[in-house]
Amino acid sequence: NYETKNHNQYILKIKHTHAKAEVLDANGNINYEILKPILFEMPTKSYFKTGDRVGHCWEIGKTFSK
Repeated sequence: NYETKNHNQYILKIKHTHAKAEVLDANGNINYEILKPILFEMPTKSYFKTGDRVGHCWEIGKTFSK
């Protein structure tokens, strides 16, 4: 428990995750394009949806020269 002026914050370690088979890919990993999780952002007390792929790591802006 980390106390602040207006509210308490908790820093946690995730021990287990569970997901239905319908949101897993062929390797058993979560497919976020199917799951589309929701995120909560405290300062504005807003929820945001995720799930759209915008690019692949180490590929965006990559140029090839020969």
